[in-house]
Amino acid sequence: MTDTKCEVELLDAIYNVIPNSVLEGVLNESMQRVGPPVFGPEEMKFAEELVKTFEPGTKDAFLKSIDVPDEVKSQLINETLVPMPATPDEPKGSTDVGDVSWCCPTAQFTTACNALGTPGHSWQYTAQAGGDRHAGMIAARQSARGGRTGSPDFSRRHREGERGVPQEDRRKEVQVRHAARAQAGLPPVGEIAS
Repeated sequence: MTDTKCEVELLDAIYNVIPNSVLEGVLNESMQRVGPPVFGPEEMKFAEELVKTFEPGTKDAFLKSIDVPDEVKSQLINETLVPMPATPDEPKGSTDVGDVSWCCPTAQFTTACNALGTPGHSWQYTAQAGGDRHAGMIAARQSARGGRTGSPDFSRRHREGERGVPQEDRRKEVQVRHAARAQAGLPPVGEIAS
């Protein structure tokens, strides 16, 4: 019709994730130490109201697509640590993490941040991404740090709704982190070992 021609040059973002079972095991152990996210009454009420807006059967269809213990299926937001599968699940969706995994050791894990069955790429998903409803991200942060919370009551303050971490606590966390790196013979953050 128009004699239009198109050439495609694929430059990047084509690699599958290289699994790293050792790092995944370390993350799993950290998650076991940290425990599941702790959701407050406001988070649960918000999730309860949001679930009412789902199309009928949405949550059931979601639960059929994943392998979770029966106790999770009756929950509003997953508050159970789901065991690490013996064989990794087939990836769902797309990600550039595959490219990263070819450059450096990479591991991934998920945490509960949304009401079970929330459709991806929906207004309901977006509505749960902000505000004070971030217990799942706090649990993820602690797991990624090896189960350490930094200041002892960091999570409690966030669960109780306190905004931010006092500057003095941040300084202490940085000092502890630098001391631990020095004790391990590692250079301070931002410096390159010679």
